[in-house]
Amino acid sequence: MKRYLDQEGLSRRIPVLVGTNETEPFVEAVYYAAPGGESAEDAIARMVAVRDAEQRERRAKHRRELQEAADSMCELRKAIRETRLWPSPQMRRLREYYEAKEAMVAVSHPLGRVPKPSWTITDDGEFERFLERYYVDPFIR
Repeated sequence: MKRYLDQEGLSRRIPVLVGTNETEPFVEAVYYAAPGGESAEDAIARMVAVRDAEQRERRAKHRRELQEAADSMCELRKAIRETRLWPSPQMRRLREYYEAKEAMVAVSHPLGRVPKPSWTITDDGEFERFLERYYVDPFIR
């Protein structure tokens, strides 16, 4: 412990209590760490910068995952719209699957369930805006 404190140091000169894992709180030693290479303000600034970078990375990953979910809905919609005139059990299952995925999103969505299945939106631009508004924006924190 003393060797580690001497190598790494702390940003302030504070006592470090070293104890044992016995039943009572036995203090074995009290060490003072060697002064570290950075001041307390520098350490705080470094930790804040690391935390901010991790948050940015987490948000970017979350946005990518949401965008992938929206893209999968877009692909399903395209498959349904290309073959929607073919009444078959496979198409019915595909539409049911699409609507079930939409219902799963609606459970945690602040706006609730979509009044009609979004695959029925005919304009591609309107559908893209719907995806952004319904699948991505509300879940960005």
